[in-house]
Amino acid sequence: MTKKLPQVALIGRTNVGKSTLFNTLLEKRKAITSPMPATTRDRNFGICEWKARKINLVDSGGVNTIKGDEIEESILEQAKIAVNEADCIIFVVDGLQSITKQDREIAKWLKKSKVPIILAVNKIDNPKRRAETGSEYYKLGIKETINVSAINGSGTGDLLDAITEKVPEKSTEYKEPDLRLAIVGKTNVGKSSYVNALLGESRVIVSAKPHTTRDPQDIEIQYNKKRIVLVDTAGLRRKKPRKGQTETKSIENESARKSLLAIKHADIVLLMLDITEEISFQDKHIASEVIEAKTGIVVVLNKWDLIKNKSDKTLKEYLLYVHTYFPFLLWAPYVFISAKDKIRLKNPIDFALKMKENREKEIDPEKLMEFIKEFTLQINSKQRKDTKPFKMTSLVQEDINPPTFLLKVNAKVPLPKAVTNTLKKALRERFDIWGTPIIMKINLKKHETNRRARKPRKKV
Repeated sequence: MTKKLPQVALIGRTNVGKSTLFNTLLEKRKAITSPMPATTRDRNFGICEWKARKINLVDSGGVNTIKGDEIEESILEQAKIAVNEADCIIFVVDGLQSITKQDREIAKWLKKSKVPIILAVNKIDNPKRRAETGSEYYKLGIKETINVSAINGSGTGDLLDAITEKVPEKSTEYKEPDLRLAIVGKTNVGKSSYVNALLGESRVIVSAKPHTTRDPQDIEIQYNKKRIVLVDTAGLRRKKPRKGQTETKSIENESARKSLLAIKHADIVLLMLDITEEISFQDKHIASEVIEAKTGIVVVLNKWDLIKNKSDKTLKEYLLYVHTYFPFLLWAPYVFISAKDKIRLKNPIDFALKMKENREKEIDPEKLMEFIKEFTLQINSKQRKDTKPFKMTSLVQEDINPPTFLLKVNAKVPLPKAVTNTLKKALRERFDIWGTPIIMKINLKKHETNRRARKPRKKV
């Protein structure tokens, strides 16, 4: 869908307000903002609507034309891709500062692209400042210049008018994706490496430095005639930043909040683990967040290539090890992959598509009644003779996504948890609904008593 829309890239050096302007134009806080340089790293996409037109906005990291470190070089590469794919470029500069050498170099680079450019002079927050803004920015050689304030929104209407005049009319028909797939896990387990390997391109920045990914990245792919949105999320870690790193802490907290939100909005979650590390409390915590969200799940065990001296027993032994830490995920599929060597990259997608089908499955009511009768007989046959039998009278499917059932039981006390878990397992096996939580509501119907009402005593 996004490829059919006109694409507009926001480009500029660090801390000129690109992400703040991005959020203002989208009218929502999609990009993380902070005074800390290189807060935005990967390209961030969002759809902006203006006068019945839809535009695909692309936020990019701050461009450093001087050779920088690994992250800065990767940010520059991502910005170059954004420019190459753009129908229009918004070159953002800081209106509170004079033109810098970096601004001149970026302007020179952008003009070579032959793509229409609009110069957005940001941080012009009031009429007085607007009047003081002189002709200095015209020295950059960009004809169309618009004063804006990303903070209070002034000038953004003029900016959007200018954008719609320059970009081509394209299809704006929106269709929901067939699958929304969030990739979650601790830092450095290989989430971004997996995305890049799957796409066959450097779509997101990969680095050995923890917390490289910050904003969740929505990436649309076509697979087996299905539209799938992959959401690459920031790594969730328990370790706190050092004292004094208040900006880092703030960014990481916001990244974590957005990662958890991505879990709630996903159809299926790929929970990625690093097979070379011991399963940690944080891994279990992330898994519990997925369960809490009632989302389908595929457990992806990455870095299989680093396991030496593998044998036929290695996989089974590791599965047994994982199950001891995730006894509440015995119903989930497990996939061993290598993002580095591109081993079994598509298997998690295949499982996820199957899980989506399972979450939307509607079971025939008559088959459900037949099933609960059989299950009741089986569970009672395993009970001790001196134990009262369970009386399960009906099982009805109330909802899908996730599958939700109402079980009616003639009993005074709730069913033991072990019986409820056995019932869910039997449901999965009978109706092939693996990989998703099952919600079981239990309606207890107390036994009616035959006691006669007491007659009132006669007054003496």
